[in-house]
Amino acid sequence: MGIDEETAAASFTDWWNALPPNTITIFSDGSESYDDMGKHVGYGYAIYQGQTLAATGKGAINTLSHVFDAEAIGALKGLQKALTLPSDADTERWLCIDSTSVIWCKRANASDTSQWAFLESHRLIDRHAVNIRWSPGHQGIIGNEAADELADAGAKSGIVDPGLTTQPTISGIGSIARGLARNATSDWWYKNKSTLSGGYRQWQLDYALKEPIELHLPRPTLHRLLALRSRHGDFEAYHRRFKHEDAETHCPVTGAASRVTWKCLEISRGGLD
Repeated sequence: MGIDEETAAASFTDWWNALPPNTITIFSDGSESYDDMGKHVGYGYAIYQGQTLAATGKGAINTLSHVFDAEAIGALKGLQKALTLPSDADTERWLCIDSTSVIWCKRANASDTSQWAFLESHRLIDRHAVNIRWSPGHQGIIGNEAADELADAGAKSGIVDPGLTTQPTISGIGSIARGLARNATSDWWYKNKSTLSGGYRQWQLDYALKEPIELHLPRPTLHRLLALRSRHGDFEAYHRRFKHEDAETHCPVTGAASRVTWKCLEISRGGLD
């Protein structure tokens, strides 16, 4: 069973405060935000030697991406910078990341999106024996707070490093594709629902490709629901559609004459007492 974030953060802080001066910790974060100027995505990192701030960095990435991409790239950029700092043969380096999904991909399983950043991280981590530790976010951890502020500033700076950070990511392109598909579906439904019968349109149903929750109803209940929606069965509209001249469309419960819309429940249960 995992521990809660507050306990994990306290444990992390105790560990970090006890690190020797030659240990390097790299805190990184990503940011994704929207304002009147549009969408902003970027990263930031803060590098410490012991408990002393040694270097910082920030930048933006292509806006056809998401915060996960920014976190992946930020961790790589921070690691690359950390490897340029003076160090001893016994210097330990730690990537301190607040996203468990990014940690998972940094350790072994590179995601499809921003895969280049994960694969390059794998190469550097293996070559330089870099460790990775979870640093719970929004818990007052000094390095996390610094990286978070830098990521926000980097995203809004609009300054994108040359190279792969200028390219859209799979997750960003996927969001565009899903949005286009939703719009196409919505437009198609808007144009075609007018061809449906008035009785069906009155239900004001949306069109969706995923399985509707109604299919989880018990079959007898689902049968009645579908009959009500389609008016297929012992309904006044059904009898009129197929010109059943001898059909009884007078409801003995309400006293309504031939404009009865729904099947009379008393008759369907076997008649009135």
